[in-house]
Formats: sequence, structure tokens, C-alpha cells
Amino acid sequence: MSAYMQELLGSDFGSTLVDHDLTIHVDEKGEVREIDYFSAGTIDSILLCYAAGTGGCPLQAGKPFILLDDPFVNLDDEHTKSALQMLQEIAQNRQVIYMVCNSSRC
Repeated sequence: MSAYMQELLGSDFGSTLVDHDLTIHVDEKGEVREIDYFSAGTIDSILLCYAAGTGGCPLQAGKPFILLDDPFVNLDDEHTKSALQMLQEIAQNRQVIYMVCNSSRC
């Protein structure tokens, strides 16, 4: 997940931690924050990285497919382009299915 975050969001974001309640904590410039702290677009980017990093199902072994429901809705054009590129790379090794409401996000 952290590698995907570096790729999609840049170097301001460090390690991530998912606690026993499945709350995601992110190290941003040395400050550990819950994802609710961030903007809607950053939250969607973090969740996209989580889905990519866990294969969409953190409790299942193997390579399950990744199913995403409108993962780009709150992303700006630059982050959408990066996210699409990231998903294309992931799709070389596993099946990725995503649904979108806006044809410009395909």
C-alpha cells in the first residue's frame, strides 16, 4: 500500500497502518493521521491504494480480482491519470474491474 501511495500521492506520505478496527492511519510528513483528516480526493486515493495493496480482500490468500466502484469521482485530472496508470500496471498481474459514472474517467 505504501508503495502505491508514494506513486499516486508523492513523497509527503510515508508508512500506513490499518488497526484492528480497520481504521487507516497515514504518516504525512511525520504526523500520523486518520484518513478522515484529508480531503475527499486524498481519501479516495488512499482507499484506492489500500484496495490495490491488499488485492481488494485483505483476508484472502492468492490473487483475487480487484473491484472498485467509481474510484476516481473525487480525484482531479492529474491524480486520475496517475491512478489509471497505476491500475493498468496492476492489471498486468491480476484482474481489475472498476465502474465509473463519467466517461472521461475511463
